[in-house]
Amino acid sequence: MELRQIRYFIAVAEESSFSEASRRLFVSQPPITRQVRQLEEELGVQLFVRSQKGVKLTDAGSVFLEEARQVLTHTRLAAERSQAAGRGQIGKLEIGYFGSPIYSVIPAVIRRFCADNPLASVSLQPMRKRDQPDALRDRRIHVGFGRYYPHAAGIEIETVVQESIVLATSDSHVTGAKTIRPKQLKGEPMIVFPQTGRPSFADEVIRLLREEGIEPEVVYEAADLSSAMAMTAAGQGVCPVPESVTRLAWPNLCYLRISSISAQSPVSCVYLSNNDSPLLKSFIRSVRAEFDDP
Repeated sequence: MELRQIRYFIAVAEESSFSEASRRLFVSQPPITRQVRQLEEELGVQLFVRSQKGVKLTDAGSVFLEEARQVLTHTRLAAERSQAAGRGQIGKLEIGYFGSPIYSVIPAVIRRFCADNPLASVSLQPMRKRDQPDALRDRRIHVGFGRYYPHAAGIEIETVVQESIVLATSDSHVTGAKTIRPKQLKGEPMIVFPQTGRPSFADEVIRLLREEGIEPEVVYEAADLSSAMAMTAAGQGVCPVPESVTRLAWPNLCYLRISSISAQSPVSCVYLSNNDSPLLKSFIRSVRAEFDDP
């Protein structure tokens, strides 16, 4: 049974005439007549009662018409979904992430990607930076997010956005000022994060302060942002954080800008250089569109 036979049969059934079906399909009548006859022989039933006035569906033909229409619908949908997959508009995108990008960048790019590709879905996996290259190579994830990735063979590192660095402090530590000078941090107990994943945001903060002539007095290396914020809110020290963290409503915390330190912290995405997945390409387009927009 061929799709061509099914299309010919449906046209004849709907027009109640081989000649009208021929005009509708822009196909001469003999091939249509021949293909419908072959279809009846293959099915072993008569689909039409033929007369000089035209044709009429038999009971078997009426049943087959309903099923034949569904076959064509499913075939069309299968073709459309296949084409959408080829354009990267359908499928499941696996994202690995490490650290604070989950609070700002990742929700923004997922929102853009899903708006651009409503048939696609996304899955998030927390994953250490050092594990992401192997996960990319094993195709367990399509893309990873984090900061300060070391170079790895076959891995593309693309900067998504640059964030300013601000200082988180407990409410009790603030005197009403909105900024703080680097030299005021001298002797301040400092909390940094993350504890692992070198090079890291913590490394960058320490480097920047040393460039200002300040040797940070690190009293606590937190495993992640949440534990760093908890210790800061408890008054155990001050903590440099990416600016996106200021959008989160942490209790008993406030944020100060650090004057004269203009350095920024990059959020990057990583993916295989040779991954030609249309889904990945579509996602990277959404990432660029989200953060390249004025």
